[in-house]
Amino acid sequence: MFAYHAMATPMNYNHYHLQLRGLEVGEARNFFAEHAISNDCKYIFFWDEDVACPPHSIPELVYKMEHHPEAGVIGGVYCLKRDPAEPLLFRGNGNGPYWDWKAGEFFEVSGIGMGCTLVRTEIFQDLKKPWFKTEFNYERMLDGTAGLESWTEDLWFCQRITDTGKWKIYADGSLLCTHYDMAFPCKAYNLPPDSKPVQHMNANGEKKILDLGSGKLPYKSTEGKPITADPDERAKPDYRCDLRKLPFGNKEFDIVFSAALENYEVSETDEVLTEWLRVMKPAGELRLVVSDSKWIAKELLAGNLAPSEVYSKRRTGFTLQTLTDTLSRKGMQVEKVKSDPAHLGVRAKRGNGLG
Repeated sequence: MFAYHAMATPMNYNHYHLQLRGLEVGEARNFFAEHAISNDCKYIFFWDEDVACPPHSIPELVYKMEHHPEAGVIGGVYCLKRDPAEPLLFRGNGNGPYWDWKAGEFFEVSGIGMGCTLVRTEIFQDLKKPWFKTEFNYERMLDGTAGLESWTEDLWFCQRITDTGKWKIYADGSLLCTHYDMAFPCKAYNLPPDSKPVQHMNANGEKKILDLGSGKLPYKSTEGKPITADPDERAKPDYRCDLRKLPFGNKEFDIVFSAALENYEVSETDEVLTEWLRVMKPAGELRLVVSDSKWIAKELLAGNLAPSEVYSKRRTGFTLQTLTDTLSRKGMQVEKVKSDPAHLGVRAKRGNGLG
């Protein structure tokens, strides 16, 4: 109830609230869907009574829906009520829970628990009724074949969405919900602290380091194990994300490293740096590596570099002076400079040591 009363709603939306008790879950979800369609609702938010969602869940899910028109379902993450707690996330039925993700990521799945879930009402036009169904099929077992077919209503629904080939299902790892077992005095189930999605959040006394745009050559450090972030899943980063909108809290990291600043347009540089500095602790350190534009110019004039080699990824260029000036505008002071013929490396801290 505290979670319900704390829940924020998206701006300038009409809301219809329905509650049901006593119906089988699949039947209840079908009831809600019918009412959403009859009221011309754009979205349905399914919220189970034993799931405590973060207060910003609905606005966050609507935001993601509005920016992902291919999404039919987007849900927050909560766990099965047993020990060890396992996330109700799946990539392929019969493969068990999906663990290969990090808290804060936004990623595609084939199935998700529906206790904190936004559904695009339009998708029901592409599905046959019943939309939700809890099924236990014993027919093959009666013939002596080991083949019990069992579907919970959420996976039944997700499978039919996947079968359309039109809609995608996403999990929002920034919305971590608590699942309560009412049979015990409100026993709470959350992701185990040593599980893959959250184990990196404990630095174990080492510095928390973030490597932005890690690519094929992630940052190495003796000060701690860097957390890698890259928009390209092929790089196998810890976080698959847009580096201009990071899935981390404010003032979270001791060190923020990147060799990707020159991959953004000049007009984006200030915005990108603002986001990177947002996640850096007040006394933290920003470490950047960029190509030296003076060296590039000399190599181009000498014919040692082709323009295609220079501009394949780079969208802007820096000299030591322009990089220093750029950081100064963001309140940063360059304390150390390291360079080789082709690159500049700087370490900078906030000018007054405060955030």
